Amino acid sequence: MSGMSGMSGAGSESSVPVSDRGLQYGDGLFETIACRDGRPRFLARHFERLMIGCARLGIPPPSRVELEAAVAAAAARAAAPRSLVKVLLTRGSGPTRGYAPPLAPEPRCIVEGFAWPPEPLDAPLRGIALTISDVPATENRLLAGIKHLNRLDSVLARARLAGTGFEESLLCAADGSIVGGSMSNFFAMLGGRLVTPVLDRAGIAGILRGLVLREARQAGWEVEERVLWPAELAAADEMFVSNVRIGLWPVVRLDSRSLGVGERTRFLQRSIEALSD
Repeated sequence: MSGMSGMSGAGSESSVPVSDRGLQYGDGLFETIACRDGRPRFLARHFERLMIGCARLGIPPPSRVELEAAVAAAAARAAAPRSLVKVLLTRGSGPTRGYAPPLAPEPRCIVEGFAWPPEPLDAPLRGIALTISDVPATENRLLAGIKHLNRLDSVLARARLAGTGFEESLLCAADGSIVGGSMSNFFAMLGGRLVTPVLDRAGIAGILRGLVLREARQAGWEVEERVLWPAELAAADEMFVSNVRIGLWPVVRLDSRSLGVGERTRFLQRSIEALSD
């Protein structure tokens, strides 16, 4: 693994040079890994998504053995029932400045552990309020699905939530179709089917998203990944959002519409929580 294989938390004397392309251009990828009792969850799936991102961006991938060891060490250092490990992989620093990437990049990998952030721990039980954001999702078919470092649409959408009473917002594409939450993937039960937006132009293919789809199919449900429009949500029986940190948050309010927490959402919450990996 070139560059740094690890960096400790705030207050560390470790540093990233200002020439790093992740800092200069957002030229890189990241993964946020939830850990339970010092053990990373779904690590193989995170590594697989990271490899897809590396192939898409043309960044040499890190050694799986070294990366898994660094993640495990960071998780163990947290010494808490729940913690997060963030992996940042950049193209490193180039010999010259400018957008053009170096012909022989030396990637930099940073692995850092964090305490579990403060959040409404009762949200999985009580549900959340969701709104449709006026921030459009950034569309680029070459970047759709991967977890690259350019996340300014999410930053702007999260900033707009401050003081509103809403805990998450939905971002839409230029044509008005739903892409997903500012920090999550979105699901709705429509006509007995579990529907989630297709991610061919924008959005992140979340680790929990993939597991939700798998668990639903294994339960015999009809599942659709397709273009989803805000107007369709008036007929939704259940809605929820997901990511590896929050798990599944039921949606009990969408702007002015209220709804309950459905049995299928509860089933998926139990199924995901019970997974060993």
